[in-house]
Amino acid sequence: MKTLYWKTRPLRLDAAGHRRLHWPGVALNLTLALAIAGSLFGGLVLAGLDGNFAELWSLADALLPIIATWALALAAVGLGYRLTVPMDRLPGGAGEPPAQRTTRWFHWANLRAVLFGGLAAATVLLAAYTLSGWQGRRAWEAYRAEAVRRGVEFDLEKLMPPPVPDAENFAATPLLRQHQGGNPEFLSYRATNRSSEPFFPVSMTAADVKEPLPRVEWLRGERLSLSSLQTYYRSSTNFPAWPAPRTPAEDVLKALSRFDAELSEIHTAATRPQVRFNTQITEDGISTLLPHMAAIKSLGSVVGLRSVALLAVGRTDDAFADAKLAFRLSETVRGEAILISHLVRLAMHSIALRTVWEGLADHRWSDAQLAHWQADLAKRNFAAELRHAMAGERAFGNRAIEFIRRRPEMLAMLGDPEGASMSTPQPALKGVPAGWLWQEQISYNRIFDDYIAAALPSHAGRLDAALMQARSDAMLRDIERNKRPAKAVLQHRVLSHLLLPALHKTMHRVCQAQAFTQLAIAACALERHRLARGSYPESLAALAPEFGPLPPDPMSGQPFRYERTADGRFRLWSLGWNGRDDGGTVALREPSKRELDFEQGDWVWPVPAQ
Repeated sequence: MKTLYWKTRPLRLDAAGHRRLHWPGVALNLTLALAIAGSLFGGLVLAGLDGNFAELWSLADALLPIIATWALALAAVGLGYRLTVPMDRLPGGAGEPPAQRTTRWFHWANLRAVLFGGLAAATVLLAAYTLSGWQGRRAWEAYRAEAVRRGVEFDLEKLMPPPVPDAENFAATPLLRQHQGGNPEFLSYRATNRSSEPFFPVSMTAADVKEPLPRVEWLRGERLSLSSLQTYYRSSTNFPAWPAPRTPAEDVLKALSRFDAELSEIHTAATRPQVRFNTQITEDGISTLLPHMAAIKSLGSVVGLRSVALLAVGRTDDAFADAKLAFRLSETVRGEAILISHLVRLAMHSIALRTVWEGLADHRWSDAQLAHWQADLAKRNFAAELRHAMAGERAFGNRAIEFIRRRPEMLAMLGDPEGASMSTPQPALKGVPAGWLWQEQISYNRIFDDYIAAALPSHAGRLDAALMQARSDAMLRDIERNKRPAKAVLQHRVLSHLLLPALHKTMHRVCQAQAFTQLAIAACALERHRLARGSYPESLAALAPEFGPLPPDPMSGQPFRYERTADGRFRLWSLGWNGRDDGGTVALREPSKRELDFEQGDWVWPVPAQ
């Protein structure tokens, strides 16, 4: 056995007393190194896959380069060790034991050999690290060049709205200046209050009332309960009130008079033709603060409520002005290449649309006002806005990955973006190979191409819900298939799973907003027909050309479904997400059957309860 041991050494002494390679010994040592590295890394990955050999085999192509690199490093340790061993301690040409053997561990010859072997291994690993980075960078540059030719924009600043003069900028009004991350007023507020909580220029909520603010869902046909709001505000000492109760609408208007100065300023600012919030985009992108989102949404909620109350007291022109302001507020974040801005915009648009619906329910709007809503709502193209927002989301993701490539010790921040600015760096992550991060960026963008960009609505009028659902399901399957840490690392899916947006949720909201906006246009046309003829028409075709044109159902590309009911009202609906005509049936979620299920049934223009 001892003789066999010496015969398998990769270096021997030749007849002239010089070192020479013994190729069978080299091959045997390399095989042994491969076995050790394969067992180690294969075992680690297999443990991460809960012992699933089938999944391990599918990862062989990604795992083999790692095993080969570390096997070469181990082999280099052995070969480098023996390159510095004294000649008289090498086996002879026939593999016989050396004349002298070192029996002490801490002999200077052993120490020198160990250091040289470690240097040889480090050289192999450094070479592999450098080669991986070079290959990854070249692959990314090739992908980026091809993507730019397709029109993909990676520069986030180019996607954001350009600066505008203060005199023309809605957002430059003093009330909103401290709600913008790039303004000194915001920085001063943060330095003084040391709080990350959002703050609002106005708020519907009474801090001294324990009960929550009454909430309703107008898409289910629920009207704003002004009597409940009257009780809510009269129980608060933070809102003004009449000495004695008046009508619910009058008491709500009195409470909201607390914000007369703020809303008057916003009305004046709304006459400015442009808007651009001063957003300070951070180095990593994802920790960018957007305080203006909460500010604008709070203003839209108060303006929308006041508009409904004004309708109830018969001040239709004032209600019309507030409703227009609610839509203007929702428009202020339209050009921002930020997905959360787009989602907030959709929520604010729904609040503004509710004011139109409330006026229609009580037949408060005049023909001229209804014609205005038709023309104004026809300008909304949420599909185009979504494409812009998703382009920004992609640029944000690339910005975050590039930041991690420069500072890999901050990798953990992606798992907790809300606390990103306070994340503790992890020095151990500095060793993350650059090549792996380049491949992660390629993977992120290819997933974006395959699942998100492929599902985005086109410039045509129809929204293909089936395609969106299919792409969303495929992306979820991809995430589920590669969610185990071992697979995510080897398949370059770690950063993708952290940064990819919720595709289904976003697409669904866009389709819903577009459908109900176009339903509102049709509802306004129907109301104009009622004002002119005394009743609703037998069919939508009777509206054109005097009260049209009517937009099609964006979920089918065909006219909306419509029927006049026996009680003198009407039913108007879109095919909805499932693309099937369910006869105007509204689906409710189990088990409470209180929440609308917008993935089933039709999307019906709400009819107020009698």
